[in-house]
Formats: sequence, C-alpha cells, structure tokens
Amino acid sequence: MARSRNIKPAFFDNELLGALPPIDRLAFIALWTVADFKGCLEFRPIRLKHKLLPYDDCDFEEIIGHLERAGFVKTYSYEDNKYIKVLNFTAHQNPHIKERSAGSKIPDLDIKASSVLAPSKNGTSHADSLLLIPDTLKPHPEPLKERGDGLIIGSIDDLDIQPFDMSNVTSIEDLMLNQDFESFWTNYPKRTKKEDAIQAWMKIKPDLNIVLQALKWQKETKEWQRENGQYVPGAKNYILDRRWTDEPPEPILF
Repeated sequence: MARSRNIKPAFFDNELLGALPPIDRLAFIALWTVADFKGCLEFRPIRLKHKLLPYDDCDFEEIIGHLERAGFVKTYSYEDNKYIKVLNFTAHQNPHIKERSAGSKIPDLDIKASSVLAPSKNGTSHADSLLLIPDTLKPHPEPLKERGDGLIIGSIDDLDIQPFDMSNVTSIEDLMLNQDFESFWTNYPKRTKKEDAIQAWMKIKPDLNIVLQALKWQKETKEWQRENGQYVPGAKNYILDRRWTDEPPEPILF
C-alpha cells in the first residue's frame, strides 16, 4: 500500500543528487511511498515499474542500480528473497504511529543473516548514503574491498554525517578519509583538539591499517604510559609527524 511521505527542500539543493537523471530522482522519491516505516521494500523491479512509473519508458532494475551505485539505496537478500533499503529513510520520514505499531514483514538490512547482493548487470555494488559518484563526474572507485580491520571500504554507515549534508565532503576519497579518521580517533589514547587532528589527517592521508598497527605497540610503551599519558603526543602532532613510522623498541634480551 502506498503511503504519503515528506520531501524536504534540501533534496533539490543537493548537487550530487542532481547529477542523476530526472527519472532516477523521481523513482527515488516514488520508492519512499511503498517502503515500510524502516525504509525497506521488496526488490521486484517489474512490479515497482508498473506501480510507480507506469507511464514512463524505463528499466526499473537499471534505475535501482543507479541509485545503489549513487549511494541512496542498498539491495540485500534474506532467506532467498531480495529487498531494497532506502538509506537514511528514518532521518527524513516520520511514519504514522499506526504504521509503526502494525509492524512489517520485511526484514531490515541490519539482520545479520542478510547479505548484499552480488553486482548486477549494471555494475551496481555496495554503497551507502551520500556515496554519489555518477559516471558523468568521475570514475567510480574500486568496488567493495575488505580492509585488515574487517571494515568495508565504501561504507559511511559509521560516519556522523547528516543525510544530504555535503559541507564537509566533496569526494569518495574524503568519505573514506573521514571514516578512517574516526577509527583512528577511537583508538588514539589522547583525544584532544579533534578538528585540528582531522584537518591533519585529510592533509597527510595516512594508511589506517599501518597507523593502527603502530598504535598497538606505541600504547604499550613506558613513555606513553608514564604519568597518565602525559607524554602521549597530541593527535594532530602525531599525524603531522607521521609517528606511525617510528621503530618499535628493541626487546630486552636476558
């Protein structure tokens, strides 16, 4: 059953969203009306085409591929059924209380057993909110790649960035660097002057895995543990001085 949904003026101001074809933007809005209160719906392109865009000559599966690659939806599977998740849906919509209380039979993307669908014929792959890199602007980065810490490159689910707010992000590289910085910040023992630190991180562009490996032994050194961490360098200086390149102390042999 279709439902009334809200659309905010910021939707039309988003330049990256505006890079998508008009039919894709219209389909994106139309998806909201058939998604449940979580932003989830069945992935049935033919049915969606007839229900949402009956008067347009278009391939709805291809449109979903564009939206997924752009980062506004995500396809996933659960128990041999396929679904679509409108990302950040609850940040923009306020479903009626009766809709919430009635529940939904559609499983959410957060279910651990679910898995992202394999890339389709359109080349779509895992993408998250604001990851909008249209082919007309620049080449899309590598598809999914798992890092050493198990995090999937290309995801910004862990970032504290409001949907459609691109003020601090201009590219996929910035998104990944922001995400890497948050992982560094969580692991760094002296978290002060975050804004200065993130600016240094964006400038130096460190390899997160190398930094985290160095921090493992650096946090165990007597220097860093002395006097409640008084001698731990500030995060900004740590980054600008590239302290992850320091050599670990030689073990004492008896």
